[in-house]
Amino acid sequence: MEVSTNLGRVSLVPRGRYDGAAVYNRLDIVEYEGSSYLVLADGVTGVTPQAGAVYMLVAEKGDRGDTGAQGVQGETGNGITGIQRTAGSGAPGTRDTYTITYTDGSTDTFQVYNGADGIGAQGETGNGIASIQRTAGSGAPGTRDTYTITYTDGSTDTFQVYNGADGTGAGDMRAETYDPTGKAQDVFAYADAAAAAKQDALLGQPGQVVVFNADGKPEAQDPPDTGVTSFNGRSGEVVPQEGDYTAQQVGALPITGGTMEGDVTVPWGKKIIFGAEGPDYGRLEFYADLSGDAHFQYADDPDITERESTRIGGIAAPKYNDEAANKKYVDERAAAGRRGVNLLDNWYFPDTINQRGQTEYTSAGYTIDRWSIEAGAKLKVLEDGVVFTPNPSNYNTCTQYVENYKELVGKQLTLSVLIEENTCANCLLWFYGGNTDNFVCVTMNGSDKLYSVTMTPKSNITSLRCGFQGRNSAGSVKILAVKLELGDQQTLAHQDAAGNWVLNDPPPNKAQELLKCMRYQLVFNWTPENFAVGYGHTVSTTAANAFLPAPTLMRTTPTISNTDGNNWNCIVNGKSVKITSISVWFASKICIGIRLSGDFSMGSSYPLTINSSGANKVIFDANL
Repeated sequence: MEVSTNLGRVSLVPRGRYDGAAVYNRLDIVEYEGSSYLVLADGVTGVTPQAGAVYMLVAEKGDRGDTGAQGVQGETGNGITGIQRTAGSGAPGTRDTYTITYTDGSTDTFQVYNGADGIGAQGETGNGIASIQRTAGSGAPGTRDTYTITYTDGSTDTFQVYNGADGTGAGDMRAETYDPTGKAQDVFAYADAAAAAKQDALLGQPGQVVVFNADGKPEAQDPPDTGVTSFNGRSGEVVPQEGDYTAQQVGALPITGGTMEGDVTVPWGKKIIFGAEGPDYGRLEFYADLSGDAHFQYADDPDITERESTRIGGIAAPKYNDEAANKKYVDERAAAGRRGVNLLDNWYFPDTINQRGQTEYTSAGYTIDRWSIEAGAKLKVLEDGVVFTPNPSNYNTCTQYVENYKELVGKQLTLSVLIEENTCANCLLWFYGGNTDNFVCVTMNGSDKLYSVTMTPKSNITSLRCGFQGRNSAGSVKILAVKLELGDQQTLAHQDAAGNWVLNDPPPNKAQELLKCMRYQLVFNWTPENFAVGYGHTVSTTAANAFLPAPTLMRTTPTISNTDGNNWNCIVNGKSVKITSISVWFASKICIGIRLSGDFSMGSSYPLTINSSGANKVIFDANL
């Protein structure tokens, strides 16, 4: 017969350090304050171990042992004995070299850049702002609120803010003044739209001229029928022809007074009389003698031989209708009337914006600022223009994107170009809006110097490019200027009296053109002088953030064309750190943020500067 017997626990169970919340049973072993105890009963909890009915002391904590023998003497440390400036003067804007000397005689060096105020002693701990809270007021228009600034040292200051409201007094600024149409929109977009509307009003229709009414607003009117008494050698009453301008057309009337300049011929034996004729009236006569000299005399003075020679000339500011034929006056005012707003950036090629600095571009992409070429084409930059050479076996372009193309839908546009020479038999001046409905071109061939083409963008336009396209043709074209404007007439250039083409617009302000182009690409030019161009701080042992100040707001987050760390020299705590790569972080109104990868073994939150390490360029592209 088989019999089973439950013997219960027969061995010790180690339970580790004593826990007042645990439940212990017989034969559990616990440790408490260095001693070991055996639990004598089941279900023990919350009972502090001590010798008695519940616990049995197994091993008691011993007394502190004797002091050990003296250890072996360690090696002598290599401390710093001194830090001295060994090169440099401490002058603002220069770098000084400092040498660290160690107790074993070895040395290290580091450099410090002296800011505008030089190297000064460490200042006292600053008193920062802990919080700013509104402590009185409701923010209602026309009332004042009180705000309290609390500093980190516990002190406070207060200031008040007036909550603006639509003024009611005679001298108050009212909403109807600073926001007359209630747009509350981007002021630049509002100004652009207003300028476009004004331009439309100024253009008028072919055969019309523009005058300003009593309210100062433009009105297109038909030209007057009255002719001029003389123009370009024609005399008598003539009807204005193409190229002619009457006084009314060029705004010559009414003008009081006037000055005389240039030469005029008076035939011998003829007189010009100033004043009324008759014995009772004084008058001044102007005539030419046998030698061709001109003279003034009073009619009652017979001694005319002693008069000095005097010359008078053409009229600089005409007073009468027939004087509108004065060529200088007409040409100047006619040229002003031919000018329209150019919708393109970097349009003047004799002095072009070329941030990349190359003299020839052969790769697809952006070349001189805002202008790109397709694969196979070339763009060469000269001192007096650019030369576009298309691929003779393909179709390719040199173009500029028009960013606000949707605002031009339904408006007539004119694209014109002035060239110097053209050996390309099939080069086009063209618009392209993403589909055949919005494509217009004209072939530039022959000996003409000026070409233009017009287009009215349709509502299905998806983009707008304009420029030049080569079509399976060898040769090249040298371009001087290009213009995109509202209206159906080009105002880029006109021919002078000798038949030469002359630009109507003066060369643009290059600084302003550069700022406009910087919205699309920004080139950091590095020079051998080793200057600081950015600043930032480490964020880990392998990465850092840096900030490069930008002179203008870029249109979108840019990409970097050169990410080789060798083009960057990063200084952290006076020591150079090798950068392995860079990438765009963000683009804001005031700077471009970049992320640096490298060995930042010192850890995070260390300040850094970025310096040039050689003559190279890093390009930030935000082009369309």
